[in-house]
Amino acid sequence: MISATPLRSRALYSRLQSPYICWSCQQKRAISTTWLTKQKEAKEQWATFAAEIRAKKRKSMLSILEERGFVHAIAGERNAVDKLMIDKRIGVYCGVDPTAASLHVGHMLPFMALFWMHIHGFKTISLIGGATGAIGDPTGRTTDRPLMTSTERKANITAIHFQLKRVWMNLEVLAKNHGYPYEKYWRRAIENNSVWWNKTTFIEVLKLLGRGLRLGPMLTRDT
Repeated sequence: MISATPLRSRALYSRLQSPYICWSCQQKRAISTTWLTKQKEAKEQWATFAAEIRAKKRKSMLSILEERGFVHAIAGERNAVDKLMIDKRIGVYCGVDPTAASLHVGHMLPFMALFWMHIHGFKTISLIGGATGAIGDPTGRTTDRPLMTSTERKANITAIHFQLKRVWMNLEVLAKNHGYPYEKYWRRAIENNSVWWNKTTFIEVLKLLGRGLRLGPMLTRDT
């Protein structure tokens, strides 16, 4: 009688030698491939936009912001900033400190510039100053801003977060109604700066920024 054990062993050995990818890895691989494809398409789309701007078939983003009165001053050369915004899909942000339980009309102006950049394809971030709100800001004030309790600050952060979510949802509906339909390359996020500041030690801050700050000029400031 011939034993079947060697046959089973050979079959098992054959299966082990064949490439095997677990289901979880297959999913990750599919996600990675999809992400890379999307990134490539987004890059090609931006290159097309840049070519159209240089051919005077489309306005640059900086020109649009200037025409609508959103630009007051530019740090550096205007043309260099314009070129950067044409060549790269840069990220932009607008921040608000959680000093109250609601946004107010004064926040709308900088956010309007952010909205225009979003519907023109730039990555936009609405930044809530959870860490900044814990410090306070006396700029332009005769007294320091009253410090809030941690509970008050967290409640304000939550309220503003949900307000921003509603504002962004309304924006995309209005954008569609005015000829700017949603595109899969649009990217936006709501971030809280306490997420990274709470993990950063003071010595790290000094290591990164301290070398570029001189005590003399700081002492000449009003606040």
